[in-house]
Amino acid sequence: MESVRLAFALLLMSTATFADELTLACAGKAETRGQGDPIIQEVTGSVVVGPNWVSFSLVLGLCQITSSTPNGINFKCPLPTLGGGWYWERTGYLDRFNGDFEVNTMKTPPANSNYFGTTETYLMTCKPAKRMF
Repeated sequence: MESVRLAFALLLMSTATFADELTLACAGKAETRGQGDPIIQEVTGSVVVGPNWVSFSLVLGLCQITSSTPNGINFKCPLPTLGGGWYWERTGYLDRFNGDFEVNTMKTPPANSNYFGTTETYLMTCKPAKRMF
């Protein structure tokens, strides 16, 4: 009987619970800039914050939390390598108090080229999502 209790306790300790994650519902704007006029559109999405990661429904993959302050968290998202000297980076910030959420993706062309870089920015306000059932 003691081994059953120990096994159950170990199972509970190793299983993630809903309390380990915070799900937010977000609404705001996405802006893409490059050559020509910027493209701005209204967007909605969700953000899930885990113990050391952030997931945003409008971009693929998990972003690692890089630093945390009393006011918010900074994160960086891994992106695949680009060839030909191109470089890109995705970073973001989530404010703990007012729910402001910002994600920036910058694509930089090779030095001394005639190409334009692009930026994609999500500026959203998030609040805790209510469970449906």
